[in-house]
Amino acid sequence: MLETKSIQEILNSLKVNQENGLTSIEAKKRLEKDGLNKLPEKKKQSRFVLFLKQFHDPMIYILLAAAIISFVVGLIQSHLDLSETIIILAIVLLNAIVGFVQEVRAENALEALKKLSAPTCFVRRDKEVKEIKVEELVKGDIVILESGTLIGADIRLLTSFNLRTDESSLTGESLPIEKDHKIVFSSAVGVGDRLNTVYMSTPVVYGHGEGVVIKTGEETEIGQIAKMIVSENEQLTPLQKRLAEFSKL
Repeated sequence: MLETKSIQEILNSLKVNQENGLTSIEAKKRLEKDGLNKLPEKKKQSRFVLFLKQFHDPMIYILLAAAIISFVVGLIQSHLDLSETIIILAIVLLNAIVGFVQEVRAENALEALKKLSAPTCFVRRDKEVKEIKVEELVKGDIVILESGTLIGADIRLLTSFNLRTDESSLTGESLPIEKDHKIVFSSAVGVGDRLNTVYMSTPVVYGHGEGVVIKTGEETEIGQIAKMIVSENEQLTPLQKRLAEFSKL
């Protein structure tokens, strides 16, 4: 609910002076505490390994065992009927394909989000403007915003001059949003209505201004989307859910 706080209240809570910015020593302490300002990610695996991973599940082992037993029993009783075996194997393969597609889509979505991140930005530290890596941004950093740049974190505006940003990646709004640092809301509002705040991975399309970092990494709005993608990637397929329910009976 930082959109309901005045500029001075936010600066006080973040223990920073707008004119001087953070000291390098303080920024280092905050970076060690909060970690790098980057989106959550998963260890990348080859497509082949990703596909094989879909079979690494106790419930799949049960189905494969059932297929083998069905095949062996048919051989012993001398009336081999492959229909049951084929159906079971088809179910296992379909489950693997569904799981594989889910994980590939999640990986592609995360890669797309990463491409929206800028490599560097300009901040005020030690009473001077410096260019730093975006991943080194910390809460309380005073960031310089210019037209044509990608925003490196969620930022509460301190000054704004005809500042407009493109928030289509967050809200779906196709038109640029005009921002105003002077606005203070009386109650919490949605992401698309926070006209005194700009967001990580959204570009400045017009104007310029300054702001103070209020959220970094997975705490940012885009970071929450990335986190949700990762968690969805870890969800069970419909077949795995059914088998899990069946195993409890």
